[in-house]
Amino acid sequence: MTYLDPSHVHTDSPVGSAEQLRNAIDRALFPMDATFIRAGSDPEARLRSIPVGRMSIMNFRAYGRTEVTCKRSWKHIRANNFQSYLLWFQRRGAVSSFYNGQKSLVGEDQFMITRSDSTYWATAVKDTLKEHDGIQVVVPSALAYSLCPDIDAFAGRPLPLTSARLKIARSLFLTLCTEVDADEGDAVESYALAALNSVVESLVEKREDGAAGQSRRLETSHIISYVERHLSDPDLSVGKAAAALRVSRGYIHHILRRSGTSFSDHLWERRFENAHAKLRDPAFQERTIAEIAFMEGFKSSAHFSRSFKRRYDISPSELRG
Repeated sequence: MTYLDPSHVHTDSPVGSAEQLRNAIDRALFPMDATFIRAGSDPEARLRSIPVGRMSIMNFRAYGRTEVTCKRSWKHIRANNFQSYLLWFQRRGAVSSFYNGQKSLVGEDQFMITRSDSTYWATAVKDTLKEHDGIQVVVPSALAYSLCPDIDAFAGRPLPLTSARLKIARSLFLTLCTEVDADEGDAVESYALAALNSVVESLVEKREDGAAGQSRRLETSHIISYVERHLSDPDLSVGKAAAALRVSRGYIHHILRRSGTSFSDHLWERRFENAHAKLRDPAFQERTIAEIAFMEGFKSSAHFSRSFKRRYDISPSELRG
């Protein structure tokens, strides 16, 4: 199994032949064949890519009568099986694609997800001004699955780019690709992750609206119940809960946001409430303050006492009298 090595993918160059284009895409994404046709002295094309933490972002532009088609075959997959997902966004023009036996046209108001271990071809389609401007984001499979375990359910078909959240994500990916220097990629990974999370949250909302999503709806009560059962776990986190409930972290954030809270706020609220009740309960008088703190998932009795004092304006020992 081969993974994308971001240190080898930075490029920023004009491309004037099929070989140049193929080599540039091989560096930016993963190996595939490319055909490149241009007429007369029309402008050619330009490709820029940059590694951003664990991801890689590419911006490809073509002009005039330039026509470009890229194809990834089983030969390429067997030779270099990068375990990644590719997000396609369009700023100008469209992409005509054939993926897993299905032909699609991805326009400026849409985006698409494909897998690197599936065959496909894609043709750059220009707008009425004969311009094509597209953004491709390579996301390692492990990262994609951690955020959206059922991402495969959305792959291979055009998805609507109608929300402001998705349009901002597209703009942020473009800015990172065109404005950030190659050696700054790791420093701005948080911005790329924020854009990726916006995409994931939009997929979650789409799943909720669909019939298939209804059968997998995770209600607030399920999350609350899980938190209650694991309050004593000092390492309890939204990531741990998402893995146990087999959903994405973004989905949990979305569900709790509808209830006016967040995972972290609810977790600490319940821990403090339980600790407060135990400190006043005669049944726990034989327990030390440190023991009660550890029972409720606090890693340090000193941290518990300081936080308790800030929250209730009284220390745990004062509350006990």
